[in-house]
This record gives sequence, C-alpha cells and structure tokens, in this order.
Amino acid sequence: MDSIDKKILHLLQENARYPLKYLASKVFLSSPAVSARIDRLEKAEIITGYHATVDPVMLDYHVTAFINMSLDPKQKPIFYPYIESCPNVLECNCVTGAYSMLIKVAFPSTMELDSFIGQLQKYGKTETQIVFSVIIKAGSFISEKACPKNLLVVTYASALIWILVVISFTSAIKAEYISISIPTGDICGCSCFIRYACTSKLLFTSSSSKSCSLLITNLPHNIFSFAVHYISYVRLNYNSIYGRF
Repeated sequence: MDSIDKKILHLLQENARYPLKYLASKVFLSSPAVSARIDRLEKAEIITGYHATVDPVMLDYHVTAFINMSLDPKQKPIFYPYIESCPNVLECNCVTGAYSMLIKVAFPSTMELDSFIGQLQKYGKTETQIVFSVIIKAGSFISEKACPKNLLVVTYASALIWILVVISFTSAIKAEYISISIPTGDICGCSCFIRYACTSKLLFTSSSSKSCSLLITNLPHNIFSFAVHYISYVRLNYNSIYGRF
C-alpha cells in the first residue's frame, strides 16, 4: 500500500459516498486507476466495509456510557452470547487492568442504563462513566498528509522534457501543429489537467482509458502556454492534496 492508497483511504473514511470522479481529482489519477486501487484494497481486506455514521441523540439515545466490568474467565461462555444479543451495546472490548471488559453503550435514559447495569452485575463487578460531551470523534486511521514524494518531481520533469523536445522539434521543421499522446496512469495523471486545458481552449483532445491525444496548434505560443498551465495545475493540485509546496 503506497501513499496514494492512503490518501484514498482517508477520503473514503471521510465520506464513503464520494464519487470516483471526485476521488480521482483529489489524488491526481484517472477514475479507472482509482477504481482498481479500491478493488485491490477491498480484496486485501484493508477496506472491510462501508457504513453510515448515525447521531444517537437524533434517535433519542441521549445517554452514552462506558462500563468497566471484571469478568470471571469461567463466565465468558455465558457472557459473550448475552452481550452480543444486547442492542444497546455499541462496543465490547477485552482490556488489561483492574477490569477485564470495557463496554460502550447508548440508552434513551439513565433509568434504562441503570437497569442494564443491574443485569451486567450478575456476571461481575462494574464501574460506569457517563459521557458528558465528545471532544474528538472517531476519525480516519490514515493521515491526510500522506504524500507520494516523487509525484511532483516526476511531473515537473516530464513538463520540462516536453518543452525542450517540442521547441527543438518545431524549430527544426517549422510545424503548424503537433500531436502528443499522454498516458493517463498513476505517474502522469494528466486526464484531469487535459479537461481543464480544453475548457481554456488551449488545445483539442481525444481520450481513452489509457491515453489522451493532444493536438496543439498556433505553435510555439500554445506550447509555452500549455507548459505553464500544466506546471501551475500540478502545483495547485499538489498543494491542495499534500500541503504547501
């Protein structure tokens, strides 16, 4: 799993309903490339599912609490099926320390919580903490700053190579236009830029899942504009994805 995978995971944890097109624009890849990466993460069981986050208060569950309980190991075969059947239990963890179990629950009222604690005390001693407020909600396991360090270097280098090659070529044959085929894979990630360049009427293009064909006219003026726009676009996207450069 590389840093681009980590960025995709961060975005999906932020909102699992983001469309592929949006994810692709954020990681500077094509939609098929992002889809292939997500499929690979699912097959590797790094992504284990997609879930809705629900506000319990809006469903009238106003009391959230953590219950510590000391459970006799002999009681585990009876306790585990019981705790799994309780709909108000959000989590049940086996932990170290003075208490062996840590249980997170949600109830509409303290009366119902008290009744549940009474049932738990059949299995062991308990200690309860009621949540007043949540300071930090459950968030992403993956840092937002996950960054492919070589992306900008490769992209700038490719832009400079294009400038040198095209200037030399057009100067030699005095061409009126030039056609360039650009891969839309992970390294170059040009498809998003090409859509941007087309809207600025800088060039014409035909594209497929593997490459984009660029027809640049009005040389050499447009080739310089193309290079400037390309570098600016890459830098803008790099900053928005991975932080200031």
